[in-house]
Amino acid sequence: MTLPNRIPGGGTGIHPSSTPGIEPVLDLRRRVAQYQWFHSIDLGHGVVTPGVKSQELLAAEARAIFGPCNLEGKSVLDVCAWNGYFAFEAKRRGAARVLATDDYCWSHPQYRGKETFDLACDALQVDVEDLQIDVSHLSLERVGSFDIVLFLGVFYHLIDPIRVLQSIAPIATERLVLETHLDLHDLGRPGMVFYPGAELANDESTWWGPNRQAIECLLRQFGFDVIDFRPHPVVGAARGIFHARRSNMRPQAGRPRSPGTVAPFAHTAPLPASNDVNIQFTDHEVEGLGRISFATDGAEWDGLLHDLRAGYTIEPEVRYCLEVLEPGQQFTDVGAHLGEFTLPIGKRGVRCLAIEALPKNFTLLAKAIQRTGLRHVVPVHAAATNATGVGAMSGHGAWGSLAESGIPVPRMTLDDLTEIYGFEQPKIVRIDVEGGERAVLRGMRRLLTLPDLEIIIECNSWACRSNNYSGGALLAQLARLGFNLYLFEGDVLVPRQPEDFQEACSARYLAIRRLLPTGPLGSFFVRTLTLEESLETVERQLEQGSAQRWHVANALQYASKALLDDPKTTHIFARLEADADLLVREALAWRGSVG
Repeated sequence: MTLPNRIPGGGTGIHPSSTPGIEPVLDLRRRVAQYQWFHSIDLGHGVVTPGVKSQELLAAEARAIFGPCNLEGKSVLDVCAWNGYFAFEAKRRGAARVLATDDYCWSHPQYRGKETFDLACDALQVDVEDLQIDVSHLSLERVGSFDIVLFLGVFYHLIDPIRVLQSIAPIATERLVLETHLDLHDLGRPGMVFYPGAELANDESTWWGPNRQAIECLLRQFGFDVIDFRPHPVVGAARGIFHARRSNMRPQAGRPRSPGTVAPFAHTAPLPASNDVNIQFTDHEVEGLGRISFATDGAEWDGLLHDLRAGYTIEPEVRYCLEVLEPGQQFTDVGAHLGEFTLPIGKRGVRCLAIEALPKNFTLLAKAIQRTGLRHVVPVHAAATNATGVGAMSGHGAWGSLAESGIPVPRMTLDDLTEIYGFEQPKIVRIDVEGGERAVLRGMRRLLTLPDLEIIIECNSWACRSNNYSGGALLAQLARLGFNLYLFEGDVLVPRQPEDFQEACSARYLAIRRLLPTGPLGSFFVRTLTLEESLETVERQLEQGSAQRWHVANALQYASKALLDDPKTTHIFARLEADADLLVREALAWRGSVG
């Protein structure tokens, strides 16, 4: 076994908790300025290394990398540590032993990585061991076993990454955390793209672009049977973080294969191919916000995509958010679709967490965020629900929902997602998940303790019915949580109770803890609807699909006596009783007139 060097606390650096004179601090600044840095490391006393990766980016990565791990008393191996940020962070989080290894960056004449590592380690007075060794030479025999192995930003830089991964996998006795660039998102099966030159980020040191399925299958091949995937907390699906564990907690080497044999991927649930995505950008100039770019895939059958390509109008619910949210505040968009809320709100300078479960939608959303230039908006490919694991999505476009089978998708609670991505204090959470709203609410117990939290939620009675509950049950759940309900109806905010008649099949509500007085509220007016306004909405529903007509037939039982006695309602009942759809006629059973 190769023995590492140990850098004990107590070198010639400045202890971060001490109070040095000005000369030692100035000397530290001068030493730091001699080098190129990749990590921005706070050395104390106002000295931060000027790294390519900012402190904010590294902090977000650290939350995603270390958040699921209990490092207290553990041993950690940091592979290709460079300046050492993650090795130092592991120690700060309670690891008993940390070994940092590197060779390429540490011996590079431009990066001088070993010197930067030693400088930072000395300044921080942190007890981290180091071993200069090429990553291809790492093995259980050379360095021994560690509870946790960090393999961050390395895989795609290796010309033979599969062999290296096979060699280091047995070192990890509990967990291997792998972070890498990803490509071939829409391939539909495990694969890697080869970069023969500087195709990726003009960097000749990059060789491969694996997709998520390839990494997961390799990790399973090398003995890890529990794999938690999460997109990168800042750049989203372009990079991925994989937490790989063994249920039996024993190291296993990959099965040996004869030279020249290609290892097959054991893949039991492949993502369906999405290579029909033909991204088209549509730019809209929005008053007060400037240019917003939406990405669509050219599908002619989708009316929502057609409308986005034809023009963009700020919806009342978006306008409410723009009036309430200040730049720098947090907004969480659950079921973000193509960014109809996220993009304009992000343009206002609001920090947005945009969560979308359908892969095609997520790709289009991420591209739109990138093209619009919203660096403070974080897209996340996941389904927010009340449990953690892998779920299945069915549907397409704006009408996707969790199902028994379909497209595999990560499932996480909204509490976990907002914590991982640093959005723990949202002012507004918007939820539009086609019948999955109650599960989202059950997964946001911590968020629901925020005293000023507001929720904008869609109540689609047809989608609720498909998930075995009523729209009224969803609204009652919000009321029990202490929220007052207001229906968005154009420029009007309508006070509502859970048991009230909902005119439209799909309605959006503002759930807010304070009571809104009748009268103007920004560009809105808080008041009840007139009888004529309610009937107009009902009549518009009859001109749409069978889901809307079913809703009207079922919901009229909750209407006021004045509405039921109106002559227009008599004509509405006559139309419903003669409806060609039996489901619509059956929804009138409460009247005793099913035909």
